[in-house]
Amino acid sequence: MPDFHSVDRKPLATKWQSHQEAYDVVVIGSGYGGAISAARIATASWPGGKPTVCLLERGKEWLPKQFPYKVDQALKTTYDPLFNPLGLYKFDGGVDIVSFQGSGLGGTSLLNANVAYNPEDEVFEKNWPAAIQDSLANGELRKLFKRVIATLRAQKHPQGQSLGKVKALKQGAAGHGDAPHFLNNIAVNFDGQNPWGVAQRACINCGDCITGCNVGAKNTLDTSYLKIAELGGAHIFPQIDVRHIEVDKTNGGYRVHFVRHTDNDKTHKGTPGVLHARKAVVVCGGSIGSTEILLRSRKQGLTLSA
Repeated sequence: MPDFHSVDRKPLATKWQSHQEAYDVVVIGSGYGGAISAARIATASWPGGKPTVCLLERGKEWLPKQFPYKVDQALKTTYDPLFNPLGLYKFDGGVDIVSFQGSGLGGTSLLNANVAYNPEDEVFEKNWPAAIQDSLANGELRKLFKRVIATLRAQKHPQGQSLGKVKALKQGAAGHGDAPHFLNNIAVNFDGQNPWGVAQRACINCGDCITGCNVGAKNTLDTSYLKIAELGGAHIFPQIDVRHIEVDKTNGGYRVHFVRHTDNDKTHKGTPGVLHARKAVVVCGGSIGSTEILLRSRKQGLTLSA
């Protein structure tokens, strides 16, 4: 691997040996939904005291200098539930669509193109819950979008217009209508600073955003919301693959059934276990992962809507 002068970042994950048998709230998934939920629950003011929170992530924690750099490395890092359950690159294929996801602490923020684009109002005009539409009408939703942009520290590339890629795209778009040409906000660090004490460095324009940032410049969720959750007291456990959820009829709350995978497990079968969620389970495993968990849970007897 080339010498990117990468940052030396401390692991964010909580050691499994310190886990508890029960938490007030269990959050499943560490992508945008899970990371934000864990951060806000762990840092909010609650009547009667702050709840205990843990976050469970199927993939492992990836730090700068650990991401694949060559094609053969990437192939070995592809997720497979039977042979490589800790793989980073997860592909799900159907007849009409193929999805590419990140399976690691930070979810697909580890592998996306960092674009933080605020959706237009028209997106929310149909088939959205009334609470969302009301929030849009009274301006609250736009305030929350701004809060997310600020937390992700998303901004336009300071020298974006001078990049060869941008010049080529601008030239290619010339003559195809009168649409304006502009730079989007991207969740990338350009000054090396981090308000939560996570080691980062400035972007070097290497272009490896969607294979994993070995520099430490991407503002992935482990540099923001997951760190906020950890600072708020949440326990963060990667390599925990949640299989299904059931109501705990004896103690109240829920039982979260999982399989824990370790790096040295050559059988890849993992070790099964159960966590008790006293008050709530927040399922944030992504569109596909959450659906899988809920369908398996319904098959095991959990009552869900159609």
